[in-house]
Amino acid sequence: MEQNLAGEPIALDGASEVAGLLNSAADPSPAIPVAALYTVTGGNKNGLMDQIQTDFQPRFPGKQPPKFPDIEPNSFVAYSYLEASIKFPLPYNQNEKPFVFTDGSGKQTEIKSFGIPVENRNTFYALRAQPRILFRGESVENGAQFTYAEFVIDLCSNSSPNQIIVSKMSAETNLAAAVAHVENEIRSTPFTEVRGLSPDDSLLVPDFNWFISHHFSAFEGKTFANGKLKGQRIDVAQQDISFRLDKNGAGLQAESELNATSAAQDYCLDGPFLIYMKKRGAQMPYFVMWVDNAELLSPWHPATGETQNPPDHPPK
Repeated sequence: MEQNLAGEPIALDGASEVAGLLNSAADPSPAIPVAALYTVTGGNKNGLMDQIQTDFQPRFPGKQPPKFPDIEPNSFVAYSYLEASIKFPLPYNQNEKPFVFTDGSGKQTEIKSFGIPVENRNTFYALRAQPRILFRGESVENGAQFTYAEFVIDLCSNSSPNQIIVSKMSAETNLAAAVAHVENEIRSTPFTEVRGLSPDDSLLVPDFNWFISHHFSAFEGKTFANGKLKGQRIDVAQQDISFRLDKNGAGLQAESELNATSAAQDYCLDGPFLIYMKKRGAQMPYFVMWVDNAELLSPWHPATGETQNPPDHPPK
């Protein structure tokens, strides 16, 4: 029923440039946890729509299976869905105040965030051991606190199979260069400098909760030039991505009161930053996002002090 194109170069009439880029790119599928990814390709006349409806819901019960109402009986379909998630053993604290994110153009937006806010300094000792600071650049004094122009943090050092990395950094030319820069900084950091948060440190990370459906218009309507599929037209080339990141919990039950004299450090993702997920120990991440503006961040609701997630992007 399903026609597997894995390992076979794509040849499309009228889309040679895009097909060439895909054929030359590294295959990320071995680095993606099996439970996170669903892909299917094949002809609609072979019952592909029924297969998707049957297979999809048990694997992703919170997401409705995709529908293609205008598809022709003889259409060829390529569909993939990635649902990336991670569970923190210890939930972070929800920031009860609006967190100001300043985008690349200087525009400021109040958003929802989690972590260990400034007012929780000297508390939550166990939670401070959960993240790992993998790299710190030069620090800059800001009143009684110090901030870093660049830092890299593993939000949960013992998570498995997934690892989630956030990095406040300058923009690179592309995502691959950004990830390479971060990984190089991690490798160059001596093991003795990798640590959790100190008693006076604070950490704030923007909340994410979004769904995006994207159609690859450069493929849709084109026909295959491959041998077995020659003449077969692609009517649908669609990718859906759902991503959520938050404190993952209503609160932390155990807390410890500590006093320390070390200088306070703020690790706040209050400006453009990189976030990526990968299998722990893998070379290639399966999800990378450069956050340059607040479009996909969860906005703060100013009227009540509560927060609302941005609406899902409806499928096109």
